[in-house]
Amino acid sequence: MAVTLTWITGPYRYELAGKGCIDEIEYRIKAVDGNKEDDSYYGTTTLDRPSDADMEDRSTFATQTKLVAAVKAKLGPDVIEAAEYSATYTLSQKTHSTATAES
Repeated sequence: MAVTLTWITGPYRYELAGKGCIDEIEYRIKAVDGNKEDDSYYGTTTLDRPSDADMEDRSTFATQTKLVAAVKAKLGPDVIEAAEYSATYTLSQKTHSTATAES
């Protein structure tokens, strides 16, 4: 099977004033191959603050799609490639998983 990689954002930091500029985002890469799953690759990136005129309001910017795009734009293609390789490699080395029994 082929490994599926999904970029996910977690908590983010934003300014309390104005449009609520988001300037720091936590991200994670979830790797799945059949019944093997791993989301241990994660990081945080700091975004550059745009001018007020170019800034999108947090109420419309804070979506998974837009935040992941912002993270990837900040990281650049070389870092993205390395992160995805690392997430795929970590999954390939996984030999155990965890579960919780239902009541």
